[in-house]
Amino acid sequence: MPDSFEGVGEPTCLLIVSRWLNKGIDAIFAAVKFINRNACGVNFIRQQGGYMRIRALALGITLVSSVASTQVLAGQGVPIGPGARFESSVQAHFLSTDNYYRTNGNEVDATAFVLLPTLGISYAPTDGLFNLLYSGELGEVDTASQDDYLDHRLAFTGSMRPYVKHAFDFGAAYIKGHDDIGTVRTGGQRRVDDRDMDEWNSATGSIKYTYGAPTAKLNWFIFGNLFDREYTTNEFDPINPATGTRFLSRSQNGVGTGLTYKLTPKSKLMFNVEHVEIDYDTDLDPSLDGTLDRALLGLRWLAAAKTHGELWIGAFSRDFDDSRRKEGTGGSWLAKVTWSPRTYSNISLSTGQEVEEAVLRGENFVDRRHLGLRWDYDWNVRFSTFVSGRYTRDIYEGSDREDDLNEFSIGGRFELSKYYSVGLIARSVEGDSNANFFDYDRRNLLLTLNAAY
Repeated sequence: MPDSFEGVGEPTCLLIVSRWLNKGIDAIFAAVKFINRNACGVNFIRQQGGYMRIRALALGITLVSSVASTQVLAGQGVPIGPGARFESSVQAHFLSTDNYYRTNGNEVDATAFVLLPTLGISYAPTDGLFNLLYSGELGEVDTASQDDYLDHRLAFTGSMRPYVKHAFDFGAAYIKGHDDIGTVRTGGQRRVDDRDMDEWNSATGSIKYTYGAPTAKLNWFIFGNLFDREYTTNEFDPINPATGTRFLSRSQNGVGTGLTYKLTPKSKLMFNVEHVEIDYDTDLDPSLDGTLDRALLGLRWLAAAKTHGELWIGAFSRDFDDSRRKEGTGGSWLAKVTWSPRTYSNISLSTGQEVEEAVLRGENFVDRRHLGLRWDYDWNVRFSTFVSGRYTRDIYEGSDREDDLNEFSIGGRFELSKYYSVGLIARSVEGDSNANFFDYDRRNLLLTLNAAY
């Protein structure tokens, strides 16, 4: 969508969070007063040039349909048969940003309209659950026609337990997507001609078999997954032939196994190992083909009604078929903890380490570490807010480059009815790299209207 907390406590991150926290708290209470005065308060928005143009000092603001949830569908659904339901939703986003291409200097302001329709069917027989989901994303940006896009995603997931001791989980997805200018291989660059964005098609699949009853002390599982991405534009870069997208197309096929052991009714110990074969369609010299191995020991718990979480600690190894590339090893971890001092208040802490593939800047791979903190608060049954901060460090193994990314967001959601909602998010991003070309500051304003059935 995965050592140590290296860099997490650096003054840069603390200063950013501290500086924005006071403004964030003031904004929350200002929003509460505003909602109290204006039942559906959206009359402060003005139109400019056919797009929603909203500017705020050092902050963007976003109306979002589901601030605290990653689920696309949130409606009640319509029964279409025994155990089957149909759900649909549509979101309209109005975006304003002061640095669309994420550049250091020569920033480009932009406004955009994004439409996200979603259709889903779920089927729940007595021994399983199956979901089929389609989502689209249509984006219209006022920078250049080549920044407009139309993405698609079709996904299927399923789980079955035909017998008490045998369970199966599986899924597959097809995605037609893109990389914005200023991200992945074009990081630090702005649009200089009429070339299309880097567009790609991806296919993924996974299957998992678990042996053991849900109430058993010990469960054993085995799994496999596949990933294939093919870039369809800019395969040959006329400016730098060594950075064409053909060098990013690849497949990753993995297998793994693990155990879960129930320590108490509210906690379990977990162990997981995975081996991934990575094969690039077009090889660089030296090649990036190789393997990724990871082993993790984890603990999941519900310590009390107010606290739950999980912690994984282990190690990884990224090896290469070509001996001219140096093997990378290190610690790997993932932790998520949620504390709920009240039923209407949740504080979540997350941290982790991931291995990302190269972005054609001379590195072997990217070692990514992150730390995040988020507070969600329900003021009443209709209005909720959140404040979040996140620190990310990207270490480009095989080169000297290191990037630090500090993000701060504040926002809210107002439920107009069980079908319609609006929200408000402000987001600030500050990127700091030891290669100044990749430094950038960005403020976003995103307005979202949502309908779900």
